[in-house]
Amino acid sequence: MSSRFRFAQVSSAFRAIPLLAFVGGARAGSKQAPLTILTLLACTVVAPAGDQLDAALRLLPERPEVIVLDSSDPRAVAAAAVWGKRPEQVRAFSLTGQRMVYVNRSVDPYRCAAQKNQTCVLLLAALIWHEVAHVDGEDEERAQLREETLFRQFVTEHRIEFAAGQAVLRVMAARRAVR
Repeated sequence: MSSRFRFAQVSSAFRAIPLLAFVGGARAGSKQAPLTILTLLACTVVAPAGDQLDAALRLLPERPEVIVLDSSDPRAVAAAAVWGKRPEQVRAFSLTGQRMVYVNRSVDPYRCAAQKNQTCVLLLAALIWHEVAHVDGEDEERAQLREETLFRQFVTEHRIEFAAGQAVLRVMAARRAVR
């Protein structure tokens, strides 16, 4: 199995920290689960490939490039300023001219999905798919429709209990009605 390396710049409150993410798999015939290894300077964190971001990305029709960052990251601060919000209120965003989706690690549904809550993993996938629509040039209404379509597919595939899925879809439709 081939391995991929991704390089990104992740900011902390104190300084920018280079991030190297190695995404690979176990050797053929091995019973060992694939691992995602993140190296932050001298600290290495090893997490099973089933973490919330990987789980959400596996649900998408295509796998976008995603960077998970903190509210204090300058990109999150800038995005919040554009929308007149505080950075901790920005769940995810994309930047004009970039093919990258940025997800804020300190807000739901990312934090909720970390607790292995399947509904939150589905919401995280829908949130990322919404941002992919923006990357593809869609306006807010079209991005919301794309997000709803994906979540409706999750309900149809029985990935979420029907009543709970319908409640989420009603909330999604209501935010468009407010416009």
